[in-house]
Amino acid sequence: MSILENVIASRTLFLRCCAVILACAAGLAAVLNTFDAWHLAALPFEMNYEEGNILNAALRIVTGLSPYPDPHAFPNALNPYGPVFYYLVAIPVHVAGAGLLLPRLIVIMAALIAAIFIGLLIRKEGQSPALSIAAGCLFIASPLVYFWMPLLRADLLGLALTLAGMCVFGTKHWRWSVPLFVLALFVKVTLLAGPAAGLAFMIARQQWRRAAWFAAAGLAGILCVFGMAQWLTHGWFSFHIFKTHGDPFSWRLVAWNLGGMVKLDFPLVVLSVCYLAIKGRDRDLSLPALYLLFAALATVTSGKLGSDSNHLLELHAALTLTGSLALASLVERIPHRWLALSTAAGATALLVFVSERNPRVIDERAMLRDCGQVYAFVQRTQGEVLADNVGMLVLTHKPVFISNPFVYRYLVAQGWPDTELRNRVQSRGFAAIVLSSNPLNSPFDNSQRWSAGVLDDIKQNYLPVGHFQCTEANTVLLPAKSENVQ
Repeated sequence: MSILENVIASRTLFLRCCAVILACAAGLAAVLNTFDAWHLAALPFEMNYEEGNILNAALRIVTGLSPYPDPHAFPNALNPYGPVFYYLVAIPVHVAGAGLLLPRLIVIMAALIAAIFIGLLIRKEGQSPALSIAAGCLFIASPLVYFWMPLLRADLLGLALTLAGMCVFGTKHWRWSVPLFVLALFVKVTLLAGPAAGLAFMIARQQWRRAAWFAAAGLAGILCVFGMAQWLTHGWFSFHIFKTHGDPFSWRLVAWNLGGMVKLDFPLVVLSVCYLAIKGRDRDLSLPALYLLFAALATVTSGKLGSDSNHLLELHAALTLTGSLALASLVERIPHRWLALSTAAGATALLVFVSERNPRVIDERAMLRDCGQVYAFVQRTQGEVLADNVGMLVLTHKPVFISNPFVYRYLVAQGWPDTELRNRVQSRGFAAIVLSSNPLNSPFDNSQRWSAGVLDDIKQNYLPVGHFQCTEANTVLLPAKSENVQ
């Protein structure tokens, strides 16, 4: 019997060979993505709107201020994420000063840790080390993860903690999963899929005492941390977490995001549906299957106007987990060896050559072409600067008057007064204003960052004097009587 015939005859050996091939291909893509993410993280400019807000919150912590102050006070600070990430980012800011590289490396490390835990979850399901490595590499190789890895955002840290909790949940030390799930929630409150899957898993197996302990301990941990945060912030923590999401919600946006996810992860989606079908036929509600279902439900948060594809990262992790398990199950269950060969080979090819196409949606390097000029101008400017790009203000050591323009704009839409801001603009109290839009080519009638009243005041009192290719800092405006930028 030839070597090929021996491989095909042995399902276990065949599966391992496919897993090794998949691990090598996905591993190469993962390594390339990680190195590219490292180089992007080294760029000294804000690449994403939320980066500046997070960096500003960390700087407030370092200087002894609360990240959750009175939201009515000026300068105004609005921080809608949990304290874990803000305080973690404050560590490198305290050590090395306000900068983006070290905080971004936290996110890259979190992505790699999340990939490791996905691999460990595969291993705990009885699969080979090769398939475990392949699954972790597939997670990193994804265009979605590749896009968010170099950005200072909270999602990947929260996801890493959730996956860590799921790994611990499946061991004899399952009680230690509770603090991990609680920490994940205090990174980002939408990360409920992991603990929900764990509770549902216990209930499905009628483990009533364990389920009651798990729920009670989790609730106690949440209330303890929440109560402490409320006390330390004089009651403002709850406002920042729950009342700073005034932007409109759309089910159409949810459907659009899920449609994009299906296109992006089509092979994994198909395999995951197969996994759910297999588990349904076997009447086995496994922890990965439940996690996939709850992660899919959690994507409802992507319907908010301010949401982005980062709200799909947990679903991608769940699809990677269940899709990899489905690949193993298909090889074990399909009776005809050649059908098993063609199915596994086809799935491997799809996963490697279709799902792992990863050109960045927007090339940050090109979008940041003129940022050096804008940042240098802001640094030279005497006086306060109002800007969409909060990271630019922090990095140029300028005071931040409005730390989260997007959130503030929709609070104003709900009835908040913006009198102090408008008075400052009307009196030309800002030495310069830097906007992410181009007011010469776009009307001042609407914005996701500033109310119509503020924009009208800017139009009447400031003149655009320069347009640049720089993320969130495309247009520089000066008071109407000032000279143009040199």
